[in-house]
Amino acid sequence: MRLGVNVRDGAIITAVNNQPVTRERSPVQLMVYQAGTEVVLRVLDAPSGVPREVIIKAAGDDTPIRYREWVERNRAWVHEKSRGRCGYVHVPDMGPGDSPSFIASFSLNWIGMAY
Repeated sequence: MRLGVNVRDGAIITAVNNQPVTRERSPVQLMVYQAGTEVVLRVLDAPSGVPREVIIKAAGDDTPIRYREWVERNRAWVHEKSRGRCGYVHVPDMGPGDSPSFIASFSLNWIGMAY
């Protein structure tokens, strides 16, 4: 989701582009063919249950998002278990496009390590 949308775990999507979510029509079904477009979601925030609308740009493929989440979860686990003494860097490959990502990740972990 976009920065500033602020939808957290536990929120309930009740409509997609003003189409109500029902037992027969899930949010996933209502998002078909929406990749790359702006979509209006009506959500009930948890725990208040206050409804509001947010605008997102629908992703065509959530693989990059899930990959980033996986890397961050591993990084947090290593940080917790080592009490900040070890860093975690995932290197998927070392092609030209990946070198800047590796350098940035390595630098952040090195600088953030506690001695």
